Amino acid sequence: MIHRQLNYKAGWEWHVIQDDRHARSFLPDGQAPLVRSRSAGRRRPADPAMEQAGRLAEQIAAQRAEQLRALASELPFCSSWLRETEGRRRNEVHFSLDERQQPLLSGTLMVQPDAAESEPQPLHYWLCGSRLVTWHEDPRLPLKLQAGSWAEWMEGCPGAREAFLVLLGALLEAFHGGLDDYERKLTELERAVHSRNRTALLPVIFERRHELLHWTHLFLPIREVQDSVKEAYVDAILDTPEFQRLGYKLERIDSLLTRYTSEIDTLIAMDDAIASFRGNDIMKTLTIFTALFVPPTIAGTLWGVNFRYLPGIDSRWGFPILCASIVLFAAGLYAWLWFKGWTGDLLTDRAESRRRARRGKEQAAAEPSAAAPMPKRSRPAKAKRPQAAASGGSRSRRPYPGDDGEKRD
Repeated sequence: MIHRQLNYKAGWEWHVIQDDRHARSFLPDGQAPLVRSRSAGRRRPADPAMEQAGRLAEQIAAQRAEQLRALASELPFCSSWLRETEGRRRNEVHFSLDERQQPLLSGTLMVQPDAAESEPQPLHYWLCGSRLVTWHEDPRLPLKLQAGSWAEWMEGCPGAREAFLVLLGALLEAFHGGLDDYERKLTELERAVHSRNRTALLPVIFERRHELLHWTHLFLPIREVQDSVKEAYVDAILDTPEFQRLGYKLERIDSLLTRYTSEIDTLIAMDDAIASFRGNDIMKTLTIFTALFVPPTIAGTLWGVNFRYLPGIDSRWGFPILCASIVLFAAGLYAWLWFKGWTGDLLTDRAESRRRARRGKEQAAAEPSAAAPMPKRSRPAKAKRPQAAASGGSRSRRPYPGDDGEKRD
C-alpha cells in the first residue's frame, strides 16, 4: 500500500491510500492443492506449481497484513475503519458522530473509473472534520484530481467536505461519456426497429436494457451518498457551490436515465405489440385456410369410406358434381367470411400494396409533364352575359391572373 498526505492552504488534509494489488486467486480454477490417493487413501502432494502459488499467496497475505498495521499506526484516527474496510467490495454508507460530536461519514462506493470499462472497483472513503481519507485500487481518479482544472477546484475548496463533493463530481464524468455512447447505440437501435423489425433485434434491446441497468446501479449509490452528506451537515453544506454543482450533475444524469428507460420500455412494448400482431395475423390466416379446406376434407372423408352404396359412385358425373360442389361451398364460405369482415387485408394486402406502388410510380411520372408550361392559345371573343346569369350557377367570366380584361372582350 502507498500512503500520501496532501495538505491544502485552507487547512484540510487529503490522505490518499493506493492499493498495490488486486484481490485475485493464485490457484488454477477447478484444482485443489492436495489430492487423495485411491490406493492407500493417503494425501499426496499436489503439483509443484500449485504449491508455489499457495506459498506466494500466503506471503502476499502476510505482507498485506503488515502493511495494514503500519498504515493503521500512521492514521490512528481511522484505524478501526481501515480494518473494517479491508476486502469490502459492496456499496455501503455510514453516518455517525465522533467523540467530539463532529459528523463522521464513511463507506464504500463501487465506481467505474472509465466509461470503456464495465467492471466496477471499490472506492473507500472516510470524512470527518478537516480530514478526508480515500482508498483506491485504480490510481486514475486521484491523479485526475491533482492535475488541470480539477486540481484548481480542489485547491479552492474551503474544507474536506467540499473536496469530497468535488471528488464525487469527478466520478460522474465517466457517466457522461458512457451515456453519450449509450445514446448513440440507442439511436441506431431505434432506426433499426423503424426500418426492419425482426426477431433478431429483441436480444439487442435487452442488451441495451442491461447496459442501462448497469449505469443505474452505479448512479444510485452516489445519490445515496449525496443524501448522507445532507444528513451529516444539514444546512451548512446546501448553499456551497460544490454541493449545488454536484446536485445539477446528478439531476442531469437522472433525467437522462429516466428518458432512456422510457425509450427502452417503448421499444420493448413496440416489439411485443408487433409480435402479437404478427401472431394474430398468422393464426387468422391459418384459420381462414383451414375453414376453406373444410368442405373438401368432409367430402373426401365421406366418399372415402368402405361402403358399397354411396350416392353418385356409379355415375359418370358424380366426380365432377362433387368437385363443383366443393368449389362452390368453399367460395360461399369465403364470401361469408369476407362479408362478416373477418378476412381483413390478409389475402389482398400484397396485391393492394402492388397497386398502390404502381399508382405512385404513375403519378411520379406524370408530375414532370404536368409541371411543364402550357402554350397560350388565343380565345375567340364572346358576348358578355348578364350579371344575373352569372349568379345563376354559370362559370365566372373573371379574367385569369396576368391577363388583361380588355383583351378578352
